[in-house]
Amino acid sequence: MNSQQIKPISISPQHNTIPRQRPPASSPGPPYDKLPSTVI
Repeated sequence: MNSQQIKPISISPQHNTIPRQRPPASSPGPPYDKLPSTVI
């Protein structure tokens, strides 16, 4: 039970940091495609 409660807590902060730093690298296609497409 202790291992399961520590995993969600450890994954919560890590998941929050990964999506924050990963959105620019993982979400560069749609946002970037719309930005350059609209700018052009």
